[in-house]
Amino acid sequence: MPLEIRLDWQGPFGLASAEQRRTFRPPEQPGVYLWTVGANRYQISYVGEAGNISNRMYTHATSMLGGACYLYKDDHITQGADPNKSQHWEYRPGLESLVGQFLSNYEWFSKAAFRNLVGYTFFWAVPVPTVNREIRESIESAIISAAQEESVPIQNVRPSVDRLRARRVHVSNILPSGVTSIHGLRSRCEYGTIE
Repeated sequence: MPLEIRLDWQGPFGLASAEQRRTFRPPEQPGVYLWTVGANRYQISYVGEAGNISNRMYTHATSMLGGACYLYKDDHITQGADPNKSQHWEYRPGLESLVGQFLSNYEWFSKAAFRNLVGYTFFWAVPVPTVNREIRESIESAIISAAQEESVPIQNVRPSVDRLRARRVHVSNILPSGVTSIHGLRSRCEYGTIE
C-alpha cells in the first residue's frame, strides 16, 4: 500500500524587496521546496528536499552568489525557457569557470547572480506525516517526474531516485491561499514501487 503524503505548500516567498527579505523565514524542518520562475505565473524551475529547509536555502543562496551554481539568462527567469539548454545560461559552474570567468569579471557575474537569486519565487512544504530522507526523495522524485511528464522545463534533469528503488508514495499537493496554480505541480502525483 502506498504511503499517503499531504503537502500544504507555503508561499510564495521571494528575495527581491526589503520587505520580502525581512519575512523570508524557511522552516528549520525537513521538507521539500520549489524554486519557481515566470513573470506572470509560477512555473517550477527546481525541486529539492532537505533535512532542514532553512539550511538548504542558505546553502543554495550562498552557492549561487559565490559562483557555484548555474546562472541563467532573463529568458529562463522571466519566461521559463529551458534551463538545460546552453543558450539560456549566463554561467556554467566549475573550477575553470570560477577562475576564468566569475572571478575575472566578478562585478558583472555577481550582479547576474543577484538578479538570478531575486528572480526566483519560492515555496516549501513540510510533509504530513513527518518523513525520513528516503521518503522525501520519493516525494521530490514524484514532483520532478510529474513536471517532466507535462514537459515543464526544469533544472532537475532526472528524479533523484529511480522509480524501481523508491518508496511508493501518493502525494497530495495543497496550494497556498491565493495561489491558483504552480505550473508543473499536479494536485496529486505518485511515484515508486517499494511498499
